[in-house]
Amino acid sequence: MAILNAADFSSNNATYVVPASDSSTLYSGSVDIILSTGVTTQVFDTLATAIKCVHYMDSNNLYSLSPNEDITILNLRSKLLILENTYLNQKMMNSYVFTYHGAKVCGIHRSMSSIVSLEEALQSTGFRVVGAPWSVESNAKMENNRTDTDRPRIVVVDYKYKHPTYAHTSL
Repeated sequence: MAILNAADFSSNNATYVVPASDSSTLYSGSVDIILSTGVTTQVFDTLATAIKCVHYMDSNNLYSLSPNEDITILNLRSKLLILENTYLNQKMMNSYVFTYHGAKVCGIHRSMSSIVSLEEALQSTGFRVVGAPWSVESNAKMENNRTDTDRPRIVVVDYKYKHPTYAHTSL
């Protein structure tokens, strides 16, 4: 059962961040994250619900949403960053404000005014970044193509999430 479903965002638009020129159908499956306990959790019942969540967060000027004690959702205006509340991810969220900048997810350091990539933000908080490249196929690379101990417990969601013909969301 999903933590957040369509009824939670019934007054929001499911095509809010889909480009006007794009007429393809959205991924119809759920948006999941694999937790450090080994459990795969459904965060949203469908991708349309995740996009409605972006609309909800934008219209209410929300940067973060905590649907339960294990997960935090960050609003990047056209994307969502879903993180498990692990020690390293909490440390990273305390050090950086995340944004979608220059066609990639970036972290802006809260006290040094420097912009870094998500990979560099993870490294600065002690995460062991293995495998290459980080620049393509982020969801598949961060969740499915890594051993359990090497997963950062982060999912990037936008309208291209698991799209049948588009490349997955890039970092």
